[in-house]
Formats: sequence, C-alpha cells, structure tokens
Amino acid sequence: MTNLCKRIHIHLAAGKLGLGLALPELARKSDQAVITVQRASKQFKELASRAPITVPFRVNDAKICNFAVVSSVPQLHSALEAKESVDDSDSNGARMILLLSEDDSVVGAAAKLGTSFSTSLGPGLDKVTKSTLDAGALLDTEVSKNQRKKLYACENDHEAVEKLGKDLDKYIEVVPMLVDKICIDRIIGVEDGIKCTTESWEGYILPMDAASENPTVENEETNPWPTNSVTVFANNAATEEYLFKRKWYLVNGTHTTLAFLTVRNKEGDDHKGLPDGDHPLITYEKSTAQQRKVIDHWCVARAVMLFEEHTIDAICDGLYTMKEISEKRVPEGEVFNRTINYYHKVLQRMGAVDDMSQRVFDNDVKESFRIRLQPVGEFYREHAELSDLSKQFLQHVNVDEEELRKSIHHFTEVSEQFTMDSEEAI
Repeated sequence: MTNLCKRIHIHLAAGKLGLGLALPELARKSDQAVITVQRASKQFKELASRAPITVPFRVNDAKICNFAVVSSVPQLHSALEAKESVDDSDSNGARMILLLSEDDSVVGAAAKLGTSFSTSLGPGLDKVTKSTLDAGALLDTEVSKNQRKKLYACENDHEAVEKLGKDLDKYIEVVPMLVDKICIDRIIGVEDGIKCTTESWEGYILPMDAASENPTVENEETNPWPTNSVTVFANNAATEEYLFKRKWYLVNGTHTTLAFLTVRNKEGDDHKGLPDGDHPLITYEKSTAQQRKVIDHWCVARAVMLFEEHTIDAICDGLYTMKEISEKRVPEGEVFNRTINYYHKVLQRMGAVDDMSQRVFDNDVKESFRIRLQPVGEFYREHAELSDLSKQFLQHVNVDEEELRKSIHHFTEVSEQFTMDSEEAI
C-alpha cells in the first residue's frame, strides 16, 4: 500500500467547496492517495450501494480524475493497493478514493492511515472532524508539537477553525486555509459520476501556517498541496493575515452585501423578520444606479478597514505574494489602484455566475449578518477618526467620508430587520 504512495491524505468531505477547489488541487499532487470521507447521506446512497465502482469527477466541463468509490475497509485497501501507478494521467498524479460510509469502524480505519488531513465541512466542522479523528484513535494520546500531523481547514468560518485548533491543540495541528472560489452546486450520479459547478476562475488556496514551527511549504514529504498550481504560500504571518482579511472583507463580505441588497429589493425595506424566499442574487452589472452606489460604498468601506488594520509593508507583501505587483514595495497610489482592481474583479466574478441569496447566506441569515455585515457597522461607530492613509484612499476614489459613514449605518440598520425572528418582528 505505502509502496505506491508517499502520503495518504484524508479529506472531509465531498461538499461544494471541497469538490470545486480543494479536491482538484489535491488531485494534482503526485505520489499520494487522497481518501475523501463522506457520510452516505441521501445524495450519496445510490452511489454507496454500487461500491466498489469507478466514476468520473468533473468541475464544470473539465474532467479532474476518476473516483474509486468504496464503502468498506477491504474495498478501501484494494483501492489503495491497485496496480495502476499513482501518476496515471487520468488522475493528474494522485489516487483519488471516495469512501462512503457512516460506520465508525470504517471511517476510523481510513483516519488511521492519514499522514495529513483537510476539511471543507462548513457548519459540521467541529462535530465531524472530532468524531472522525476519535474513530481513528487520533485523540487518545497527546502528541509532541513537532510530531503532530496537520489538518488543513478549508473553511470560511475562521472563528470555528480557531476554536477547533484550540480543542485539538495537543493532538493535531489545525492550519487555517484561505480558500477563494465560488462553488455553486454539486450533482452526484452513478453513470455520469460527480460534477461540481463553479465560477470559471480557478481560485486559490493559501495555508496560513508561516509562523508554525513546521511550515507546510518547508516539508515536501508531508505537504499534500502542489506548489506550482493554485496553492500560494506566504512568507510571514502578517502577510497571511492581510490576504485573509482582504478575502474575508471583499469577497465574503461583498457577497453578503449583495445578498442583503437582493432580499431588500425583493421583499422591501419595510419587511421585518427572516426573508420569505430565496432570490436570484443581484449583480453589479444589472443593478440600478442607487444599488451600485451602495455596493461601491461597501467595497470602499471594507477597503478602508484593510488600510486601518494592516501596515503598508504587509499590504505590499501580500500584493507581491499574489503576483499583483512585480516589486516588493510600490507607491501608495499603486496600492490604492490594486485594491480597487481587486474588488472590481470580485464584482465581475460574482456577476458571471447565477447565484442565490440563501446559498450566500449559507441558509443562516442571522449568522451572515453577525459575522460579515455587523462588524463593518461597528467599525465605523468605533473609529471616529481615520488614518491619513485611509483618508488618502477616500480622496483617491472620490468618496466623501461622512456620506460613506451614513450609507454604512443605514444599510446595516435596514438589513438587521431581516435577521429578526417572527416574535421579534411583531
């Protein structure tokens, strides 16, 4: 089994983000096997009943690899010991296995094989991760820091990732991952296999462990991520933090602004209570002049937060890491232009896909408001005076600070009405 694979990587689970970004990237790494552990839920029942079976895996119209679908320990071992070389061109190098089971003994057997782990679980992060590791007896004995295996948390909720990292600190190293790609839908079939629908942009992944005693990029033997594809590595924690905040504010945050703008447009500003329906997401290109002004204000407001929270050196290093500038330090005007270009590209990406408000809310309007919209309103209430750099940026984009503050306050106040329970709305 190990003669064919230097690494056996365990990924939890086959959700949209995992299928659309993490798994295609893991599939590119040669001489490793990737076991995706997925509960045999309703969508996967028929596929599980046909195991062992081989099915194609596609993202949009591009074939990524074939999945060897298994549901038992003997089937798993057979898939790992298969005669095909792991550098078979059909799988771009990695042996890709999909384990469909709800049996703890089967899941645990897979977990025990893991040299590294990753997740794309969303709300199930804490429960599923801990139960999987526990089933593999990986939480039974404390492990010294330099011997701990890594678990790469490909999640948008970094509060949950931080909590998981603290809980597992004595057993495994949880690495927060910056993941950026719009993943819309997944289709699970037997004849046609597994397909994930995403935006056309390839996206990117950034492991945030530059400050670790054992950084991923310095350990090729255990690193499951390719270094010449969409995975990016920063050289310090300050750069990682800037790039994470930029994505969180201007991708996740902008998405949430569009979602609240959508429900306000469809259900009215007088609406009180959770949204009544799920609506096609407003895009910048198809919005009214007034809606565009709101969107612009929120992009600018979040960009200002970046300038308030990060040094110009960290920002330049982030731009250089992402190959958005060719020199490690550029004038402030160039930094402003790159920031504007970034959120314009984000708006173009969001306008290029057919999206829905509830998908953006992740079916939790209250939580979306709490972590993505409310903090912006709170920031501007708590920061009566902006830095000179932020003021220069506002001049650069020709936005009046007082008008910006009023716009943010009003939108936050009206959007909060859509987070009320029925009793609160009466």
